[in-house]
Amino acid sequence: PELEPEGPKDIEAPGSTRHTAAQGRASALNRFLGKKTYSSANPIGTMRVHLMSASGLKAANGDGTSDPYVIAKLGEREKQSAVVSKTLDPTFDEVLELDDVPLEEALASGLSLTLYDKNALRFDVNLGGASVSLEALRQKQSSPLSRTVALGEGGASLSFSIEFIEQAPEP
Repeated sequence: PELEPEGPKDIEAPGSTRHTAAQGRASALNRFLGKKTYSSANPIGTMRVHLMSASGLKAANGDGTSDPYVIAKLGEREKQSAVVSKTLDPTFDEVLELDDVPLEEALASGLSLTLYDKNALRFDVNLGGASVSLEALRQKQSSPLSRTVALGEGGASLSFSIEFIEQAPEP
C-alpha cells in the first residue's frame, strides 16, 4: 500500500483547543526544559511585586531618619506599601499585587517604583524612584525576576522581585 505524505496533524489538547502536532511537540519540549509559556499572546494576570529592602535613603526627618513607603505604579494601577518608621535602610518584605493586568499593557507601560517619606503634618517627601522595563516577562521562563535599582543620583537603591501570574483561561 502507498503511504500518503503527512502534513501537520491536528491533535486535541486539554481545554479542547486544537494544536498542530509540531505545536504539541514544542509545548512538550518547553515543559521538559522547564520553559513556561503563556496560554495566549496577551494573557491577563496579576503582577506580583515583592518589595524586599531599600538602602542609602536620604534623611527627611529632623532626627536624621525617614519613614519610607513605596508606591508601585503599572499604567493606571497603583499600590502602596506599608510605612517603615525611622530608618534609612528599610526592610519591607511586602508583596503588592496588581490584578487583572493584560501582559502587553504591562510591557508597554513598565513598572514605576517611587519611595516617599511619610509625614503627618506636611506633604510626603519624594525620596527617589525608578522606572523598570518588564520586557523580560514576555518570556515566561523568568520566575520571578529579581532586581536592584538605583533611586536617582544619591546612591539609594531598592531591591525587589516581580512576576506575572497568568489567570487561568476561562473554559
